Amino acid sequence: MRTCQSAGTYLRVIDPDWPDPLDGAVAISRGGRWNPPGTFPAIYLSADLDTSRANARLMIDRAITGMPFGFEDLDPAGLPALLPVHVPSADILDAMTADGLQAAGLPVTYPRQPAGDPLPWLPCQRAGTRAHRDGIRRIAYRSAAFAAGGGELAWIGDASGLRAGDGTSRTFADWFWADPDGTAPDGEAG
Repeated sequence: MRTCQSAGTYLRVIDPDWPDPLDGAVAISRGGRWNPPGTFPAIYLSADLDTSRANARLMIDRAITGMPFGFEDLDPAGLPALLPVHVPSADILDAMTADGLQAAGLPVTYPRQPAGDPLPWLPCQRAGTRAHRDGIRRIAYRSAAFAAGGGELAWIGDASGLRAGDGTSRTFADWFWADPDGTAPDGEAG
């Protein structure tokens, strides 16, 4: 597997009711792109605001699929909040570049299969399991939610070492509709 070094602030799209937004236990029970169900925790982070928006939209769409109402009918207080998370410098599995994807056993077309269909989670979960076994706790990868964004990062294993920015999250109304510089579209502070 190919690794690189990286650190910085990432963004965690969270349910505003989560008691601990850096707890990866939900991902243990359900599994995720990089961790099979029942194995190890994972905390999924976005590299930028646009990717966070795309992931929040996916969370909302999944929650209301089949419901007799739409996104615009929901109470913003119950919609995803955003938490800045500082990730310390360390080895990160490279699932962004063609060389890194090949070394991880994934197609260079990731997050799609060569024929264009979405890549199932199983090959990613195998790569995440190998990384976890080898002591690599971070995976940088292309976002399936927003291809034009800066990508995503999966923190696999326990959350020791992660720090929740200043400890406060931004409500949906304060971040989802804001411009990338943090201001509301009408120019007022978001």
